Parts: sequence; structure tokens; C-alpha cells
Amino acid sequence: MAGGEDWRCPPSQSERLYVATRKQDIDAKLVVYPDEHHNIGDPDRAIHRLEEILAWYERHDPAREEQLGE
Repeated sequence: MAGGEDWRCPPSQSERLYVATRKQDIDAKLVVYPDEHHNIGDPDRAIHRLEEILAWYERHDPAREEQLGE
């Protein structure tokens, strides 16, 4: 995830990480929030960001994988 106007950690860094993970067949998703900086300031976008992070952890929780027998 990146802010489109983030000068501290430019979106190009997130793009490179995304490409590298996908090349290794790792589940990844790239989300860039236009007109946002390092801290996502728009409340709706901040909520979306947290929902995406939570969903990722729910999908990749090792304890859950053990419960499902994966």
C-alpha cells in the first residue's frame, strides 16, 4: 500500500515489492491511494487500508491455517 504522493516511501518501492512477490507466486495486492502522502489522511481511505490489512492477516494467519488443516 502506498500514497500516490508519498515522498518518504515512493509508490515505486511498493510497485517493485509487488512485482517481486508476484514473480514468486506469493499472494500480493498493490493498493495506491491517489493524492495521499505517507499517512493516509482521508478517513474512508484510512478505513479501507485497515480493512485490507486485516483481511490479509485473516487469510495468512498460521493459527487459522492449522485449524483448517492446511
